[in-house]
Order: sequence, then structure tokens, then C-alpha cells
Amino acid sequence: MPNKDNNNQSEIKRLQRLLMQKPKDTNVLFELAMVFYLNYNYEKAKELFLKILAIDPNAIGAHFNIANLYRVEDNVPQAKYHYLKVVEKEQEENAFFYLGFLSEKENDFEAAKQYYLKALAIDPKHEDACDELAKVYLQEGNILKAKEYFLKSLEIEPNSGETYTNLGGIFIKERNYSKAKEYYLKAIELLPDLATAHCNLGVVYEKEKDISNSLHHFLIAVQLNPDYVVAHTNLGGLLADMGDYVTAREHLKKALILDPNFKPALLNLHRLPKEKIPNDKPNKTTLFSYIKNMLKKHVFLPRNYKIQK
Repeated sequence: MPNKDNNNQSEIKRLQRLLMQKPKDTNVLFELAMVFYLNYNYEKAKELFLKILAIDPNAIGAHFNIANLYRVEDNVPQAKYHYLKVVEKEQEENAFFYLGFLSEKENDFEAAKQYYLKALAIDPKHEDACDELAKVYLQEGNILKAKEYFLKSLEIEPNSGETYTNLGGIFIKERNYSKAKEYYLKAIELLPDLATAHCNLGVVYEKEKDISNSLHHFLIAVQLNPDYVVAHTNLGGLLADMGDYVTAREHLKKALILDPNFKPALLNLHRLPKEKIPNDKPNKTTLFSYIKNMLKKHVFLPRNYKIQK
């Protein structure tokens, strides 16, 4: 089997020999830059893309690829500059998409929306543009438009667990809990380790007073992601409702260690009884019987929970 590194080195040497004969041949420079780019030597690739642009300021391929490199480096102004150079010369859907993405990073949601719409005008099946546009509409509070574009995204990619999760959140906002449950269960079927879907499904089950399933999915969420602030908060709140104040306090404190200013965790911690309740926390051997007994009580206090967007 040929050695990939040897092949790359041979190709680099071949292109470098060509450049010795024609040092300003932008086609050869671009080929060489792409070899470095595809082998993660981004600094060398960037150097060559800049060299191409010094020779030909209208080289669209060089603008697009160096914009990608600046975007990965989180250099938003330089990335936007080069993507804009691309769309000045060519209606390139991915350049418009990334301009939208970068505008979101700058909290310029109106500009982001316009760029995503331009990307979709060129390619109506641009799944990422549909997804991100839906999120912008959600940020603006336009639930109907967000739902429209998440559904379009799902038409393009029917096996996207993330999109099913996003739509589940929309249905919760519409208080359509049966539909939300359906979408979260589908998301988990596609992506069993998606902590967000488990956490939000736990909220749906809690809304339906199915405390056993709610507890089950909150526990899975914190197991999948031990640093998941929202899941610890929701689990802590549910345990408080069940009367397990010690374990509830542990999860709420964990949430606040991760995010000291997370308001739902602060509020839920504040509503816990201040007095120490003896024998409040079950040991491991009696955990399941304890939970069973607590479920029989069905005593719930008003509390603050959080849906993960």
C-alpha cells in the first residue's frame, strides 16, 4: 500500500520544481497551497494563498480558502473580508452561508438572516443555511419562521437528530408536548448519546407528570455530559419535588459551580428547605426502593426549569 506521506512529499517536490520555472504561476501555487491545506499545514497554505492574491487580487479560490482559514482561527474581520471578495465576483452559496455564520458571531442577526436567505436563494437545499436561519428566527422570537426552516432542514436531511431536537424545543414552546415527545424520541433513536434531547425529553415527561421517565432522562443527560448545567438544574429541581433535598442540593450546587450566575439553579437552590433533614439521602442499596416510594407521594412544588435550545 502506498505511503500517503511519501506521496504528499513527492507531490510537493513536483510542484516546487514547477514553481522554480514559473514562480508566478497561480495555478501551480494554488495546487501546492491545497496540498498543504488538505494536510493541515494551514500556515504554509495561508502563505501561498496570500502570494496568489498578491499576483491576482481577483483569485476567487484563494479568497474562499484563506477565508476558511481565518474563520477557523476565529479571525472574524479577515474571514469576512475575503468571503465578501468572493461574493463580489460570484454568487457562491457557501460564502454567503459563512458570512451569515460570522455575522451571528458578531450578534448582527439581521445581516446573518439576509446572508442565509441569499445562500438559500442559490441553493434551496442548503441544510446548514436552513438550520442557522431557523436559529436566528428563534433568537428573534419568531417561532413560526423558526419552525418553517427547521422543517425544511428536516426535509433535506431526514436523519438529523439535532434538527429533531430543535423542533422538539419549538413544540414545547407551543405547548404541544405529545409532538415534542415524538420528536425527542426520534432524535434519541438517531443519536442515543445526545444529552440535549434526553434533558428536554425529561422536561416533557415532567410536564406530563411522568416522573419516573423524567428522572430517567435527566439522569442519562448528566451521565452523558457531567458538565451540563441545564440538566443538573432540572434534575436538582425534580429531586427537590420528590423530597430528596440532599441530592437535589448536590446537583444544583454542581450547576452553580459550572455557571455561578445560572438563575434557574439559584432560584431552585433558594427554595430548598434550609433545615437539615435527617436520613434524607438514600444509600445505594435502597436507591430504587426510595425512588419508588417517593414517586408514590406525587408531591410537587412550583419551580424553575430550563429548556435547552
